Amino acid sequence: MEKRIRLIYIFSLFAALSAIGMQGYWLYNQLQYEMQRYAKELVGKIKEVEEEEFRMRKQEALDTKVTYVLNRNVEHSASLVDERLSHTSTGFKLSLKDSGRIDQFNLKFNASMPEDSLLMGVDRSVVDHFVPFSGERLDSLLKVRLPEYTINCSPLEVGDTLDTASSWRLSDDTFLPSSLLIKYMYSPFEARGILMNVSLSFHPLLVRMAGQLGVSLLLILLLISCLWFQIATI
Repeated sequence: MEKRIRLIYIFSLFAALSAIGMQGYWLYNQLQYEMQRYAKELVGKIKEVEEEEFRMRKQEALDTKVTYVLNRNVEHSASLVDERLSHTSTGFKLSLKDSGRIDQFNLKFNASMPEDSLLMGVDRSVVDHFVPFSGERLDSLLKVRLPEYTINCSPLEVGDTLDTASSWRLSDDTFLPSSLLIKYMYSPFEARGILMNVSLSFHPLLVRMAGQLGVSLLLILLLISCLWFQIATI
């Protein structure tokens, strides 16, 4: 009889620990999922501020009454001014005319890139030529629009500029990421950009998962109580 009771103890404890372990694993995966959602939403908010800073500089560039011509065989209408685009395989020549003065410089790009990406890159290059990007202005806008976050901006290192697309990733912490790293290419054709380090708080995740954490805790306490009651009864 004692041997049978001892086996019941062992199997009950093993079942309880397995259930608790599975519940913990499920909560961990849910936490990672919510972290990704939280990060994507935050990246979206920061992108809105980036676009606001770009629109401000673009308006200032429009005020200069500048025109530019891109030779690329087909006619389009530019987002900044009138343009004629003419195709080359490695890039194109950009002529800028401002108050009678004509400046020229070459931009390089991937010939297979989509037309909308090409026009967006040209738009940013032209705006940055006349109204250079200001990290201080972007930092001020971030503090006004997202005051609850600590965001540190720094120039990209040489190796980081090889990929000219804006991107983001979570820091490689062991359990939960403590920061969000965003690479913002404000002038992608010239591979100019900044790196934003956003400190993440654990509190928003707790708020998002309050219901799941509460139910899981109650189930674990119920399981432990049932196990204790079974052992005490035996």
